[in-house]
Amino acid sequence: MRIDTFKTPTRSLTIKQRFSMAYEIIKVGISAAEIKRVLKRHGFVVSPNVQVIESAIAMIKNGRHARIRRRLESRFDDKALIQKLAQTQIAQQNVQGHQRATPKTDDEILKERLARLDASKKQRIIKYAKDALRYGAAGGTSFAVTLTTDQSDASYQVVIYKNWNTYKGAYKGWAAKEDHHKICAPADWKTRVESRGLAMVDGKLTLNLDPIGCDRVGVEMFRACYVQQGRGYNALSVKGFIARVIPDGETYAVHGDTEAQAISKLRRQGVLPAPVKQKRVQDNNRISVAIAA
Repeated sequence: MRIDTFKTPTRSLTIKQRFSMAYEIIKVGISAAEIKRVLKRHGFVVSPNVQVIESAIAMIKNGRHARIRRRLESRFDDKALIQKLAQTQIAQQNVQGHQRATPKTDDEILKERLARLDASKKQRIIKYAKDALRYGAAGGTSFAVTLTTDQSDASYQVVIYKNWNTYKGAYKGWAAKEDHHKICAPADWKTRVESRGLAMVDGKLTLNLDPIGCDRVGVEMFRACYVQQGRGYNALSVKGFIARVIPDGETYAVHGDTEAQAISKLRRQGVLPAPVKQKRVQDNNRISVAIAA
């Protein structure tokens, strides 16, 4: 809870608000003058509120100091040593509180939020990769995701090698196979792929999608890069097409090396009607001319 969230005008603080603000003030480490300015800015009655907040701060600090002394008294018998150690730890606690109080700049806050978003994207990609592909060699497994702004860099690579130092004891000297998955996906993967519901198509992980036009009504066509299982723990990144159609609210999506192949697969599933074959009309006039000649 931040102190600048209290915007109720001219009202005394409740006990819960007092201690919430007191904890935040201790964490941030601002002075009493700054407390008054914040309260005035948000319309609180300044004098009583400052006093109750300062008393709450004192109660919290006294409780913390008492816990430090009790912990030291349970370990040592020398009162002078206990007093000296207590003063040192209390001073360190105050310094740490003020170190945490250093306000972050807007750039630092933005970088932290972007880092959290990137971490969330990477975890989602790893989750789908684990659902779609084999992993878990005896020697160990790792996943590393790189986000790129160049769509053509989308790829999936599995590095497999033998580690001769994994096993100990009676098994020393045997090799342990390890599989390390290196994924490169677009930075906007969540909006480009996952939000369209095409992160997994036919059990294959989709790394990149690029919508293109299609002459068939009701069919969405995408130029795609997807991953299919190879031999053992290997995986292959394939570039092809994904066609999707949603008849009666149910989604059908298929892969294809070409657009025509993807459309053909949808036809075989009975989702799209077969093309109407034009009947051959016999030209009697041409036949009679040929006979006369």
